[in-house]
Amino acid sequence: MSEVDGVVFGAGGGVGFECVQHMLSKGQRVRAVVRSPQKYADKFPKDPKLTFAQGGADQPDCHK
Repeated sequence: MSEVDGVVFGAGGGVGFECVQHMLSKGQRVRAVVRSPQKYADKFPKDPKLTFAQGGADQPDCHK
């Protein structure tokens, strides 16, 4: 996976979604960790700085 500036766990929730949006607006590269990437792919903007990882906070290596 590519280098990122930040990882947002729970990116599919309200606060997590806002964090991802804010980071992208600042030009940061973000990895959004969600339980089901397919479920959330259409919720987020298409942005080359955004990547998804499947997992959760109880799976600390899922974002690597």
